[in-house]
Amino acid sequence: MLRPKPTLSRVWAAVNTGTAVTTNGIAADDIAINNVTIRTTTAVDDSVSTSFATGSAIAKASAINDSTKFTGVSAYVNTTTRAGRAQVTGGQLDQTDYITINGKVITGISVVQGVADHTLVEAINAVASDTGVVASLT
Repeated sequence: MLRPKPTLSRVWAAVNTGTAVTTNGIAADDIAINNVTIRTTTAVDDSVSTSFATGSAIAKASAINDSTKFTGVSAYVNTTTRAGRAQVTGGQLDQTDYITINGKVITGISVVQGVADHTLVEAINAVASDTGVVASLT
């Protein structure tokens, strides 16, 4: 009995994990891969995100993947990870006690325990374009 000879294929991958994805979408002529212009992102590309859907990593990967057959390049989104979780108990955010979101340090504010003001939410949202994270008070 003759069996077909197995073929070997090589897959090359480049991964960039050093920079947080901004909330800016891909605009016309922003990105070209292998001389192919990647289309603009739209909110339809991301049915998961509740804000910044046009500029999410999901939308950007979708736009890149729409051109895979022409570029030979595909993109994927890493899963979201949470390094830690703790209840907000109040206090001063300073050099010792601070919040880090996607590499961006949030400090220099006072949070009062049991007071539902927008101080912390506003501090998180002030750096949303750098972190890709939007906070809300519920």
